Amino acid sequence: MSNIKKITIIIICLVILIVAIVCALLYINKSNGDMTVYNDGDTKVDNRVTGGLEQPETDDIQRSEYNIVSNAITAYIQRLNLENMAYYGIDSNGNRISSISDEEKRQILIDLLSENYISNNNITVETIDESIDFTDQSLLYIPLQMKSLRKGDIESYGVYGLNITYDYQLISENCLIVYIDKENQTFSIEPTDKEYDELEATSNITSIQKNSYNKYTIGRISQENTARDYFNVYIRLALTKPEEVYNRMSKEYREKRFGTIDDYKNYVQKNSDEMKEIEFSQYLINRLTEYTEYVAKDQYGNLYIFKEKKLLDFEIALDDYTLRDSDQEYIQSYQKLSDRNKVANNANIWVKMLNNRDYKSAFELLDETFRTTYFQNNVDVFEQIMREKYPGHYKIEFTDYSEETGIPIITFIMTDISGKSSIQIEQNVYMQLKEGTDFVMSFNVK
Repeated sequence: MSNIKKITIIIICLVILIVAIVCALLYINKSNGDMTVYNDGDTKVDNRVTGGLEQPETDDIQRSEYNIVSNAITAYIQRLNLENMAYYGIDSNGNRISSISDEEKRQILIDLLSENYISNNNITVETIDESIDFTDQSLLYIPLQMKSLRKGDIESYGVYGLNITYDYQLISENCLIVYIDKENQTFSIEPTDKEYDELEATSNITSIQKNSYNKYTIGRISQENTARDYFNVYIRLALTKPEEVYNRMSKEYREKRFGTIDDYKNYVQKNSDEMKEIEFSQYLINRLTEYTEYVAKDQYGNLYIFKEKKLLDFEIALDDYTLRDSDQEYIQSYQKLSDRNKVANNANIWVKMLNNRDYKSAFELLDETFRTTYFQNNVDVFEQIMREKYPGHYKIEFTDYSEETGIPIITFIMTDISGKSSIQIEQNVYMQLKEGTDFVMSFNVK
């Protein structure tokens, strides 16, 4: 073989090798999405998502659209507050002073309104107070329903939601129309007195001119932010409009866990101070055929489960144990356990109930003779004693197990999850295993 042919073959091989390397690098770069490792079972979920509005054509609102619309509304709601800290500075003596005039504050809000609304209501700096309810409080907006009204160069969305204060006071419920100009990356807001089902796009504008206040940016979407968003929505709704939360629970779940809507409202009222201090800690995602399940966990290990069929169409559950008796996967797993592990599993469920302030469920697991002897067979008496005996949130460590008396006895140490208390509580639980997943128990009352 001539040297020329050898050189030619070598060059071809090198070109093929280079092309292969480049393709591999492109693939790796394309696939390099964030991998989040969760502590519960080391579940891994690929969080790769698109950040823009380029989505398949569908009537459903996409998460990217939701984020843009929600951020636009937030910008609008913040400017309704004439005492917004953005309007103030500090003088040389440390005193707060207004950095702009009242007229300028109103002009900023006008810059966020749609041309259609301004024109139809003759909005000017002098007349805007006749159409817009300004406030001296910082507000949050909770979108509860959102729909696309029109696709095209100017997108429009109808939104129904709640205005609440940062200390969880419900101020108002209203509907808004939000216009999005994708080319200019701008938005405008149109307040309306119409009901949500009556909302329609009424403006024929072809563009929304950019000013200093109506620009939006397309941020990266993450599954963690989605889980955190649902978590925050739950807390805010529970403390301001608990009936909205109750109605988003399945009928089977809410009746078994709480009973009536009044029972749930009572639960929220008793635990409101604690709920205000709850923080998002961890999350995991389960993608199922009919819905996506977002599971959030607070700093105490309590779970908040959101089954999303489509955006803002979700079902809420506040634990993973209430419906265990009808969960075939749980039943099958439970039946494979040894008696010792069944007892440990059930004891863990009982402590979860205490951590969840779910005293009704914890009371119902007690042997009737035991709860009559020590708690007058009264759940309110039981709750009062449990709140005094176990005021914190606990993790447990099993230390002993025996069946010497013919009844399983398991011992565990309860320690404060938050670490605020160094007190350790030793607990003995006596348990009778029954058919299926049923059991009754008693414990040492000191």
